[in-house]
Amino acid sequence: MSDLSGDSETTFAMVRSGILPFEIARYSVLCALTLRLP
Repeated sequence: MSDLSGDSETTFAMVRSGILPFEIARYSVLCALTLRLP
């Protein structure tokens, strides 16, 4: 169970540090650029 707890803490740390929101924003930009292609 300690591994699952560690994963949760890592994910929480990523969200707090802003890494996860940055990845989501980057993905959104890539999608927007793809939709702009003819």
